[in-house]
Amino acid sequence: MSSLSRLLAAVLAAILLLTGSICAAAGPLPFTDVPESAWYYGDVLAAYESGFVNGRSATTFEPSANLTLAEVIKLAACVRQKTEEGAVTLGNAPDTWYLSYVAYALEHGMLPAGARWTDADFRRAATRGETMAVFANAASLEPVNVIPDGSIPDVHTEDDYADAVYLLYRAGVAQGDTDHRAHPTETVTRAEIAAIVNRLANPASRLSFTLLPEDLEPEAENPENPAEPAEPEPADKPEEPEEEPAEAEETLYAPARDWSERTLHWAANYDARFGERASDEILLTADEIAAYNARMIADCPAMTDIAAFPDSVTGETVRALIGAYALPTGYDYDRNGKWIETGTRNAILSNRALDAVPGSVPVRRAVIASRCDLRGQPTDEGFFAWGDKYYDMLQETELVVGTPVAVLHESADKNWLFVQAYHYAGWIPASAAAFCSAEDFARYAKPEDYVTVTAARIPSGETVLDMGVTLPCGGEIDNTYKVSVPVRLSDGTLTERTAAIPKSQCVRGSLPYSMKNFYEQAFAYLGTMYGWGGRGGGVDCSGFVTAVMRTFGIYLPRNTAEQRVYSGKATDIVYSSAADRLALFSGSRFPVTIHRQRHVMFYLGEENGALYIIHANQGGDPVSIAVLDPWSAMLCAVELH
Repeated sequence: MSSLSRLLAAVLAAILLLTGSICAAAGPLPFTDVPESAWYYGDVLAAYESGFVNGRSATTFEPSANLTLAEVIKLAACVRQKTEEGAVTLGNAPDTWYLSYVAYALEHGMLPAGARWTDADFRRAATRGETMAVFANAASLEPVNVIPDGSIPDVHTEDDYADAVYLLYRAGVAQGDTDHRAHPTETVTRAEIAAIVNRLANPASRLSFTLLPEDLEPEAENPENPAEPAEPEPADKPEEPEEEPAEAEETLYAPARDWSERTLHWAANYDARFGERASDEILLTADEIAAYNARMIADCPAMTDIAAFPDSVTGETVRALIGAYALPTGYDYDRNGKWIETGTRNAILSNRALDAVPGSVPVRRAVIASRCDLRGQPTDEGFFAWGDKYYDMLQETELVVGTPVAVLHESADKNWLFVQAYHYAGWIPASAAAFCSAEDFARYAKPEDYVTVTAARIPSGETVLDMGVTLPCGGEIDNTYKVSVPVRLSDGTLTERTAAIPKSQCVRGSLPYSMKNFYEQAFAYLGTMYGWGGRGGGVDCSGFVTAVMRTFGIYLPRNTAEQRVYSGKATDIVYSSAADRLALFSGSRFPVTIHRQRHVMFYLGEENGALYIIHANQGGDPVSIAVLDPWSAMLCAVELH
């Protein structure tokens, strides 16, 4: 073992002991919470067998636990002192233990220029960006990977930690997630620290990979529109059969629409695989979709049969639902980059009015009258990581107009309601909900004659109607459907106004579930800006999937993890070859979602040797079509049926 390896083992042991660890003994990996399928298993195993890492107990490693910023700085300072000066002489300061390491790091330029860290910052969980910025100056590193500027998807060259992130990527010490996103605003974990230290100490364990920046991606076949794949060469027309097979007479087809050229293009691609008019065939009937939804409610804990919600629930149940949301750690700044003070935090928690929840809670029913955010706490205060402006950790999802909700509690200031929707519970602005009778509630929760919005968004009065909104139908006039739009009166109760929606932007009932309709709905969102949890009127990756599927009357869970498990037939593709993945994707008659860690995408098809997806990628980006690397890290593919 080299002197650097011995040093890193000693320093990591010290830092893990500081966080409550117990020293590990030599032998097989004893930690029951480090499964062999975990990405960090090899790093933890190698570091453990070399004596680098310890557990929190004899049998637990706690890979997802965080380190504080002070602990990260201590580890990096000791590494640098040994490599540059030959010995570690640093020790804990007498009063505030970490100040000696911070002073050393400042003296040697290890902390990012302009960092304004307070005592509270040093004691909070460190982010990945902060950790990489500190470690970038802890040891001399030589580039081994080709990582051009602009190639890391979520790190722009002008970002605070860009230089550090690119240095560690190029040295093979870090590689980010399955898409090579660095997630610099997320907190760093013990598993990640173990991987970083192992790669620093053992050059043989460093990662070898190459990233291609966006401006160097393979050119599309259509030079006039790179985002649009070239039209496929027409296949030889098959000979007409002498007579139509009998079963063809029973095939159900979706009615014609005014299809976009892009939809016709990809529908033709699909038809080339599965036969003439295959993209028009009905994939699931109304009864089959009803069974699909019933299965979702029965199997997924996050889903609720809102139409059958009880008239009362226990106070214990309500307090548990509210208490499931804690104030986020590691996301301690508001939208303007200002530190959120303890007084503000306490006021938010107090506003929940948990003591006012009775032993038995009578359920009030309401309908969402204006698109609103559903929050983890009764506040519009955003909780962001330092320097971030896209990912507010109190934002859970959006509720669209016409969504029926069960109202379970009210905040102390009367400005927020805690509600249960069909797929989520949380806090919404009281001004967004219109209280109604059980009869009116049923018209939205279990409608008989309704209209579904198919456009990405339709302005309507003082609010908007999003894709998948369903509203009671009042008949049709010429080329429009008349609908009842919920309105909240000044006393908080429901009234309705009549609106006319062009038939080109909606459908009576739900859309027939066909591949051609799927393409049209997915493409309708192109150009819509990403919005975490639907914040700011945008759409995130799982919200995009949810909205598209709602137009067919299919109600999916909201979050990627639940969609991966419950939304259809899932196939694990972590270790699949590119050929096997292509066979799975292209062999499905149904829409397919592809899941990566914390991300989901719709598969479109293969063309000219490339695989295409459409997704809501990340903050600052619009919904877009992209080429999928078939060898990239993926978790599973889900056929939506």
